[in-house]
Order: sequence, then structure tokens, then C-alpha cells
Amino acid sequence: MENKTGKYFKYAIGEILLVVIGILIALQINSWKQEKNYRIVEQSILTNLKEDFIKNQQEIEVLIFANQKYHRNLNQFIKLLKSSPKETTIQIPDTLTMAAIAAPTYIPTTSTIDVIISTGNIDLIKNETLKTTISRFKRELADLNEDEYDVRTMANDQLAPLLSQKSDLINEYENTYAYTIDRDNKVKINTSSLVNNSNLLATYIAQRFYYNKMIISQLNGIYDMQKEILELVNSELK
Repeated sequence: MENKTGKYFKYAIGEILLVVIGILIALQINSWKQEKNYRIVEQSILTNLKEDFIKNQQEIEVLIFANQKYHRNLNQFIKLLKSSPKETTIQIPDTLTMAAIAAPTYIPTTSTIDVIISTGNIDLIKNETLKTTISRFKRELADLNEDEYDVRTMANDQLAPLLSQKSDLINEYENTYAYTIDRDNKVKINTSSLVNNSNLLATYIAQRFYYNKMIISQLNGIYDMQKEILELVNSELK
């Protein structure tokens, strides 16, 4: 009886061990499958991020170029105001006026980022540096958008009323976009507007110049950040 009982316990323990081992193997296989699925989803996310940020780099290059053009023209605007008598009517080339009222906004493609953040799938990205840079990108973009809003408010509520006291701004608004993105000097603007050279106008133009310098710096920073994101994405794509 003792021998039979011992054999029974050994058999029972063996059966239990087999069941436990089977469960562990099944769990491990399931974990491998789940991890494989995660990596498939991650690769899809990375591919979409790459497409988004290639477009973003192209768009931000145009905007940096435009703001650099504004910078040169606003600098000329300031020099012209300084060299002219105050409280007199002077002629301002329309290219300078356009730099004052132009207020483009950088609107990058963030659909992939928005989706992975809202769904929590950003945690599927294994590269911690990439995840951190994506979060930092969203913060920097929000800061830029705030400053761009301030520029639009200044252009519409302060500068446009002053610049349109002596002349309308129809020509400027009609030609601003084409002139802004013109890289080959194909768009020629040879007209001018009359403005009253006042201390208030000079102050607003100086503020516009200051904001423009700040936005150029922010755009360059975001450009470098987008470049870093692309490099990190490419390093993770298989």
C-alpha cells in the first residue's frame, strides 16, 4: 500500500508539473505573439511618423524662408522710419508693408502623434528618446502658436489700422502670399503706400521686428527637433 501511495503521489506531482509547464509555455507563446503584434503596430506608427515629418520639414523650410524675408524687410522699414521726419506722410514700398501685416502660422501634420497620445499607443514606441522628443515637440509647437497668435493680433488690430490711414491695403493683401513664398524673385512688387510716420507706428514696427526674430528662432528650433525625430524614427524602422 505504501509503495502504491508513493507511486500515486509521484504520478500526481508529475501531472501537476506537466500542467504548470504547459501553462507557462502557453503564456510565453502568447507573450511572444503579443510582443510581435506590438512591434508590428510600432513599425506602422514609425512609418506614419516618418511620412508626417518629411512633410513637416518641407513646410517649415518655407516658413523659415518667409520669416527671414520679413526680417530683412522689417529692418528696412525701421531704417526708413528713422531717417524720415516724424508726423509727416511718407511713401513705404509695399514689400515693407506686407512684412508688417503678414502673419503666417505653422500648422504641421500631427495626426499620428495625436492618435498615439490619445490612445496610449505612444508607449509602444521602445525608443525612450523618441518618445521624450515627441512630447517636447508638442510643447514647443504650442509655444510657437501662442506667439504667432500675438503677431496676428498685432498685425490686424494695431498695424493694419495705422498703415491704412492714408492708403488702402488691397494690393498688399492680394500679393502677400505670393511674395512671401517666392524664392526665385519672380514676384515683383513695385508699388508703394502712404503712411503717417508716427512714434506709435515706429513702436509697433519695432515690436513686430522683435516678434519676428523670436519666431525665426523658434522655427529653427522646431526644425532641428523635427530633424532629430526623423533620425530617431529611421533608426528604429526595419
